[in-house]
Amino acid sequence: MSQNYQPVVVPNPEFPIVEAERAQKKAQFEAILRPILSPIGHYQFRGLPTGDDPRRTDPTKFGYGWNINGIDIPNDPAHRLAIPAWGFAFLEAPMRNPENVTTKFRNTTTGEVYTKVIDHYELIMSMGLRAALEVSPFESRMDALLHL
Repeated sequence: MSQNYQPVVVPNPEFPIVEAERAQKKAQFEAILRPILSPIGHYQFRGLPTGDDPRRTDPTKFGYGWNINGIDIPNDPAHRLAIPAWGFAFLEAPMRNPENVTTKFRNTTTGEVYTKVIDHYELIMSMGLRAALEVSPFESRMDALLHL
């Protein structure tokens, strides 16, 4: 005794109205936040090592012959670029606008290679706003807003 089960769909006449109001509020919220917030980018700098590194000759100074006006940079663990060993430091700073990058992509079905210009400023801003506006835990929304 098997019966064919057909799902019953009852249309909600209020749904388009509520979705239109939600989209309007979202657009207003973005219009308010966009001029105030600025996306933060991670910029790479040469790190100033503070640990034991065989490439350094004087353990009391940052090596590599770096100096400012002929004076060696002293060893300062509190420096923004100080890192434990040789390498790079990444500092957060407001992104430049526009920060466009031309990237090559390959169409997976045809194999055709094409180039596309990506505006990282606009991409990061829209991703951050979307993350802040979506239904997510309060901490996630605040984290997204604080990193724009």
